[in-house]
Amino acid sequence: MAFSISSIYEGASFKSEPFLELFDGGFGQPAPAGGVEITTYHLPGSDNNIVMISGRGARKTEIAVGATSDDMDDLEDVIGDSGTLIYSAGTFTARLLNVRDRRAGAPAAGGERATLEFLIV
Repeated sequence: MAFSISSIYEGASFKSEPFLELFDGGFGQPAPAGGVEITTYHLPGSDNNIVMISGRGARKTEIAVGATSDDMDDLEDVIGDSGTLIYSAGTFTARLLNVRDRRAGAPAAGGERATLEFLIV
């Protein structure tokens, strides 16, 4: 049975695996960022550039988290999976890309810190 950490944002989870959001200032995590895919070409001998816009880019986000060691293991087990991501910026369908910089020291006994990288699908 996984131990759930009480968080500033109650209910923060991915695929029902709970985590505690870690951030400074009490403003929460940023919303997923996105943009357009562009390619630029400079025309030699001129002051002109060609900008080609090829559609919207992928929306990604990174979330600094704390969780128990067991919950962190469970999150690593679902790397590559899609599921429901719930955190302070909202609820999204996302794919977990990576659990990065995992280390001891979350604000709970036996806890760990890491950065979760998500692609919003």
